Amino acid sequence: MLYGQRVNGVVRVTDVPLTPGGRAYLVERELEEEGPNANASLQALIADYLGQARRLQRCPLERDALLTVARATRMLAPRATKDSPFAVMVKYGVDTWPEAIAARAAARREADQHAAGR
Repeated sequence: MLYGQRVNGVVRVTDVPLTPGGRAYLVERELEEEGPNANASLQALIADYLGQARRLQRCPLERDALLTVARATRMLAPRATKDSPFAVMVKYGVDTWPEAIAARAAARREADQHAAGR
């Protein structure tokens, strides 16, 4: 069972077992509590957490569940085929994504010209 509570002005979400004697898990320590996105953040957290619980058929924060997810992530995670935008910006020493695109294109043109023997 998920429940939220406000502790010292901060919203916390906890997963508590329905049967007595089980372990409770802190799901979120400081959830956004004000502003236009506060309820959307809470609803997204709940939907994601419950989806994981249904898929794993257990509390997603239990040690066995975490190990299962970690193994699956290592075995099934897709490999990135492209650098992230940030990595491209760092590689070419620029501050914006459009500059990174232009720098990468220029580098490719230069490599193609070099390969063609020009």
